[in-house]
Amino acid sequence: MSRSPLRLITLISFFGIIVLLKLFTNISWNIIVSIAIIMIFLEVFTFAFETEGHDLLKIFVILTSFVGLPIFVLLYLGIFNSFSNPLISLLFAVFIVIFGAMAIFTIVKLNYVEIEYDWIDEK
Repeated sequence: MSRSPLRLITLISFFGIIVLLKLFTNISWNIIVSIAIIMIFLEVFTFAFETEGHDLLKIFVILTSFVGLPIFVLLYLGIFNSFSNPLISLLFAVFIVIFGAMAIFTIVKLNYVEIEYDWIDEK
C-alpha cells in the first residue's frame, strides 16, 4: 500500500470520517482526537510493513501500536483518573501491557503458519 493509490483514498476517508464525526455527532472532541490518533497509527502500521523498512522500525511500530498507543489513548481520555484507587489504575495498565504482549505473541506465532497451495499440480 506504500505506492498504491489506495493510500491516498485511505487518508481521504480518514479525514472524511473525522469531519463527519465532528459535524453530525455529539461525541466529545477528546474521543474524536483519539480516533484520529488510532487512524494515524493504522496508516503508519500498514506503511511500515508494506515498505522494506528497518526491522527496528517494525519492532518500534508494533510495540507502540499494541502497548503504547492503548495506554496513551486511555490516559488522554482520562480513564485512569476515573478509578478511586491508584493501584487499580496501575493494575489496569499492567493488564493492557499483558494483552498487548499476547497480541504481539499471537502475530509472531501466526507468522510461522504458512499455507502453500500449488495450483499448477491441480491442472
